[in-house]
Amino acid sequence: EPLLTNLLSLLPRTELEVKCMQSAKGVMSTWSDKPLAEQSAFLASHPECSMSEVGEIFPESFRQLQCYVLVEEVLEVMDKLMGRMTLFREGLFHKGAAQHFINIHLHSKYSRLQARCLRLLVLMAGSPRLAGAIGSNHKYMDIIHFALCQTADHSLLKACMASVRELSRDPESLDRFVERGLVQALGRHVRSNDPTLQIN
Repeated sequence: EPLLTNLLSLLPRTELEVKCMQSAKGVMSTWSDKPLAEQSAFLASHPECSMSEVGEIFPESFRQLQCYVLVEEVLEVMDKLMGRMTLFREGLFHKGAAQHFINIHLHSKYSRLQARCLRLLVLMAGSPRLAGAIGSNHKYMDIIHFALCQTADHSLLKACMASVRELSRDPESLDRFVERGLVQALGRHVRSNDPTLQIN
């Protein structure tokens, strides 16, 4: 539990916090996804760099880039842990992590963070023990349904299929997922011949 609390404390919690971590006027505000990925990878691989050492490279954007790298790495750790541990998914869900992910997804201007948070929202739902809570949460059901429609993103779609399968294992909540069309959507994707959509 301390691990979950500590990880969540590193993420922005509100719309204001998300917007504050974004560069409004520095060079970072002019970057598209590719240069942002390149520069964040550089900074992540050189954590010893100080603002004075790289200030010429990232004028007026050093702190915002540090925030971006930190958030991206925290989300990556969460992704890996949730992918392997159902207990971790349940713990984050009950800690209210969904609101963190939703705020980053909605208010971040960076598409990589948006995509990662949508994937984490879907991944976090993958537990039969969460079926009752998620099945009665229309907003969460809408998020899963939206994710299932993003057929171009195979990583997201695969996570979504795995989570819907887990949720469907709860017989008491199954009807809710059928009514929302999630089980039917899962069936359509499972019948796909695309090998990248196969789940174990």
